[in-house]
Amino acid sequence: MENEHGNPWDSRREFLMAMAFFNKGMPEPALHYSKKAYQLKPFFFPNIHLLATLLDQQGRQEEIFPIFKRYLEREKGNPEAWVYTATIYREAGETEKAWDLLEEAKKNHPENKLVKDHHQQVHYDKFIAPFKEAFSVAVDFYNKKRYDAALIALNAYIDDVPENPDAFRMRAFTKYYLHK
Repeated sequence: MENEHGNPWDSRREFLMAMAFFNKGMPEPALHYSKKAYQLKPFFFPNIHLLATLLDQQGRQEEIFPIFKRYLEREKGNPEAWVYTATIYREAGETEKAWDLLEEAKKNHPENKLVKDHHQQVHYDKFIAPFKEAFSVAVDFYNKKRYDAALIALNAYIDDVPENPDAFRMRAFTKYYLHK
């Protein structure tokens, strides 16, 4: 067969080989071809997504972050990339980095539903989940009709999580029961 002198940056063959091996449940050769495709086309998102998925399956998240960092520095117009990168950070326990990414994604894609949904999830992880136990204590006091202790606990919780309407509602009822 004669060499067709094709474009040396055409990564279709490598990407399609990677996808074929991935679909056959053969992650090692899929990773090999996905890496080759990445070398040829480092900003082709479908391959970046495949490469990240394969690395993630092998527990090699630390290799994923530089790939997405490079991609997002240049390609700001892909909301999927922002969300996927934030998800990888979130799953790795890097909530702060996930939050920063989604804050930037919101600036670039303010009306994107996928970005909005993930922003809410990471907001919960960052601002509400760390104080879940404090709210449980306040609810426990409230349910036991220990309103003085509930009020103190609710005030402390609201100082940490000022956007929880349930806490404000419960505090209003607590003050009502205390005749305040």
